[in-house]
Amino acid sequence: MWFKHPSFISAKKYLISEFKNIERRKKSSDMKEARVALFGRGPLPKLLFVCGGDPKYCNRRSEIESYLSKHVKHLLTFRAEYAWETISNTQPGANALKLEEWLADLSDAVIIIVESFGTVAELGAFSLSESLRSKLLPILDRRFKDDESFINTGPVRWVNQDSIYKPTIYADFETILTVIPEILSRIDSDRPKFYNSREEGKTLGSFLFTKKEMLFVIILIITSIGPVDDENIIDICKKSFGTSKKNRC
Repeated sequence: MWFKHPSFISAKKYLISEFKNIERRKKSSDMKEARVALFGRGPLPKLLFVCGGDPKYCNRRSEIESYLSKHVKHLLTFRAEYAWETISNTQPGANALKLEEWLADLSDAVIIIVESFGTVAELGAFSLSESLRSKLLPILDRRFKDDESFINTGPVRWVNQDSIYKPTIYADFETILTVIPEILSRIDSDRPKFYNSREEGKTLGSFLFTKKEMLFVIILIITSIGPVDDENIIDICKKSFGTSKKNRC
């Protein structure tokens, strides 16, 4: 098995030693210096969770993701259903509320292209979460902008009150990419719009990582020595940064 191969074991030990050396080399007790050595001085890329209809029938989400991937490389897009797939596979019995918690913790913005029954349900469910509602940016078909529908008078109105990306965008769904400038004007600022507290109990490990930073640590581990499984990732995090298993780094 690959994870018992001498080459993998050697690479894993070397990676752990390099992570630990970062902490040893810092000149002060402030862990910010260690995090800068790991991530650099610039802000981490913004994480956008993008929700849309079934890709078999709706391609608007793919068009937006493709454009951002090619032309706005400091914005990273993820699909909410992939996050749910990960949660359900690693935490049997978890429910949709766990997805909301993850999205609120990890994302800088949640874009919902309201184009199907499923995305209507997502908009309604996500708008009920105060922490998630502040990060929502719904995109609706402009043909229904003036309708006194439940969507417009319920979740949309609520999002328009509380989201930092307000108001809701009404777009021409036939030419969805024409909405890109409007999306970027809302979310593409130089600095993140959310401050992640480093108070005790809200950080992970000796480096005092936020959950978003921990995600990028995992990405770094995977790109450095992958393929690598959950057990080894957790072990590397524990030995390098002092995270506990319950943190599920």
